[in-house]
Amino acid sequence: MWIRFDFKRDVNTQIRLHRIFRSKISEWTKSELIDGQILTYHFEPNRRSSDSLYLCLSLPSVKPPQSRSEVMARETLDRIPSEIHREIDKINKESLGDPRIDALDIFDYEIQLSPKMYSDAPIAEILNFASKGTGIALEVLNASKTRNSAWKNDQEIIETISTQTKKRLHSEREQLYGLHFSCNSIFLAQIIEMYLRNVLSRRVDGGGHYAIDFLYDIEKNGDFARASKHLIPLLGLL
Repeated sequence: MWIRFDFKRDVNTQIRLHRIFRSKISEWTKSELIDGQILTYHFEPNRRSSDSLYLCLSLPSVKPPQSRSEVMARETLDRIPSEIHREIDKINKESLGDPRIDALDIFDYEIQLSPKMYSDAPIAEILNFASKGTGIALEVLNASKTRNSAWKNDQEIIETISTQTKKRLHSEREQLYGLHFSCNSIFLAQIIEMYLRNVLSRRVDGGGHYAIDFLYDIEKNGDFARASKHLIPLLGLL
């Protein structure tokens, strides 16, 4: 069963939580507690109450209840493996900042998904390209080139992401949205994704360092406002 843990937090806290959950996802996968993951950012520069980091996990030990709804029933929550439940509860409490807005909501992700948002793709397909897209993102973030700030240019990183997307996903629709989920989870935000898609289609030159400089700044400092200075030149390329 796919369960969404919705961490309502400001963008810089989302960045910090994303780093924590990268490691946890690796641990939980090795322990066979999960067999799929989606980890995505949702925010605006001026915070909204809906801004949140989605941690969506496929938990093979949790079976869907006969009667399903978006909000998780207590009996279903109680079936979440204790190793995951304890960690999420701990991380939630440690990352609370603004008590008026910060919260953790938990949903039945499969019930909540809207096919209309993804060209009427079936739910199973959405989960597939979202999970595989996130998996590619986590590999890129854990790669030595990211850790050592060694990507040559923006074209190199987007071609790597695109190549992996095409290897793991088959239809044009899956590849389109799989690339989106990869960019989101790497934190190559919407304006960067648009620019990188133009690099892939050769509409703009990919020899620059706008995307990777933004990524390195986020990875080093975790400060969205500071890293955003790297995005200013992109406004003239889109």
